[in-house]
Amino acid sequence: MRTILAGIGLLAAVTVACADPAPAPRPIDAGGSQPMATQPARAGQITGAPSVENGKVLFASKGCIACHVTKEVPSAVGTVGPNLDGVASRPAIAGGAIQNTPANLRRWLDNPPAMKPGTQMARIGLTPIEIDNLILFLDTLK
Repeated sequence: MRTILAGIGLLAAVTVACADPAPAPRPIDAGGSQPMATQPARAGQITGAPSVENGKVLFASKGCIACHVTKEVPSAVGTVGPNLDGVASRPAIAGGAIQNTPANLRRWLDNPPAMKPGTQMARIGLTPIEIDNLILFLDTLK
């Protein structure tokens, strides 16, 4: 029994020693106000100022193409959601349930079910910067 307990204790010690270390604190820039990135951007991660091109990349990488169609993204071949060509010119979104304003579009992209219970569009956990980029792209679809 002591041998088994000793083996379990040794296994636990090795597991703790081999675990990923806690992330190092991010360094502060010379001005002391903003943290600086310590690692390069991950593949597919959007960096820099919001742009139409970043929004287009996010539209494809976040899975929007699985449910929606737009001629601006050839890989967008979904049939569950509406065709988004012309969405920027529509008076309403969400099947006509929500007035198409920048504030409503932002809220919709953040949490569709909160704005229209029962919608098939899921909340996918977009960050505010991702929403900014997607809005810029969607605004080109007139």
